[in-house]
Amino acid sequence: MSRSCQFFEDFFFIDFQHAARHAGSCRERVRLSGHAFLQQGLSVSELAQRLDVHTTAVRQWHSHFKHSGLEAMKD
Repeated sequence: MSRSCQFFEDFFFIDFQHAARHAGSCRERVRLSGHAFLQQGLSVSELAQRLDVHTTAVRQWHSHFKHSGLEAMKD
């Protein structure tokens, strides 16, 4: 069973879809889109399967985001 991500209060007020549309690289776009899917209620395992990445990658993206914000989504 997949562990869920811990979300801070402001997480659901960030417009990840908008940020993804203006991302500087494809990898950044995928990370930001992934966060938009998490906002919509997808689990880590569902998101990983949808994006064809490992669940560890999704958790790392989210951990980096929690500590450094949107800048952490960049390469």
